[in-house]
Amino acid sequence: MFGLSIFIKLSKQIFKESRRTKIKKKRSTKKLLLYALLTVILIIIIISLLPGKTSPILDQNGKKLKDSISVMEKVNIGGVNQWVVTRGKSKDNPIILLLSGGPGGTEMGRFLKFNAELEDHFIVVIWEQRGSGKSYPSIKVKDKMTLDQYVLDINELTNYLKEKYEKDKIYLLGHSWGTIIGTLAVQRYPKQFHAYIGAAQMIDIVKTDKYIYEFVLNAARNNGDQKLVDELIKNGEPPYSGDKVLNEYKPVLTNY
Repeated sequence: MFGLSIFIKLSKQIFKESRRTKIKKKRSTKKLLLYALLTVILIIIIISLLPGKTSPILDQNGKKLKDSISVMEKVNIGGVNQWVVTRGKSKDNPIILLLSGGPGGTEMGRFLKFNAELEDHFIVVIWEQRGSGKSYPSIKVKDKMTLDQYVLDINELTNYLKEKYEKDKIYLLGHSWGTIIGTLAVQRYPKQFHAYIGAAQMIDIVKTDKYIYEFVLNAARNNGDQKLVDELIKNGEPPYSGDKVLNEYKPVLTNY
């Protein structure tokens, strides 16, 4: 009996030690994962704080092209810091300011990759609007996230560009959401611009959203995608608003 008692006590002690070891291992794993996550976040923060730059425009010999412009800079617009990339093969060319789609999106990468030919003929200015891309921190001033403020920002940026590059007027090109603020800007400040170009020009936003909704709903029915059909019918047709607005627009804008 004495031997059995000792065996039971030892077994209990071994079980407790084993359990402690497992708990310690779990805690160690959690700590490692936490440290790894914090390291990734720290790296992202450090990268975001690094000075921005854009590659130079080169001549046939691989040297920087004379009189070319290739600048990424932080500009205070409307009381907040916003980022602008300016590129062109000649400082004598006219300025064209590109307004990205969105709101909240940046098309800098797309413009740089697919519209590089514009640099042959213009001083191309790609603006990351407040709340998007490297200008994202400006979203903290939430009472300024209005249509009117975006239009004011366009005018202020236009004045900055005119003064910096010694131009009387500039060209304005808007894409999607950019056509909304672009149209309002040329209506309010017509003397600032040579011309306005609209790509995927927005005319009636509500009508457009409803058209897209019906198109996606019919496509989902024709393809037997009942899950998507049910989700669209549950949400109803746009426009949407409120806290779940992004979730409601997502099936409309990301399918077919």
